[in-house]
Amino acid sequence: MSLPKFTWTPKRRKIVEDRYRTLKTKMESGRIQYRSKGKRPRIFELEFDKQNMTKNEPHEIVEFFKARQGMAEPFNLDVKDEEGNTEEVKVHFATDVLTKEITADTVYRFSLTFEESLW
Repeated sequence: MSLPKFTWTPKRRKIVEDRYRTLKTKMESGRIQYRSKGKRPRIFELEFDKQNMTKNEPHEIVEFFKARQGMAEPFNLDVKDEEGNTEEVKVHFATDVLTKEITADTVYRFSLTFEESLW
């Protein structure tokens, strides 16, 4: 079964890639041991505002969020690397809360954070 895809284009995109999980253990002797538990999932932060969206796009994004039930269901996101290559990444919303800044009944600005799904 194919996952739905998040297709809206943000004004700004930030990718947090280099995150690691390190286990720090203090021994009885006082010595500290560090052990890598591997890389953590990438984080994708996307910012939207009314200058880069059509009138319907904010509502479509909210409906997409609701259809995924917040963090509950994964979806695909196309991510471009520095060379311009596109990678399809399985992600989920990083929170169950969607906060929007609204001015005069118009969605003006909001940001979304996605976390790479490793399961």
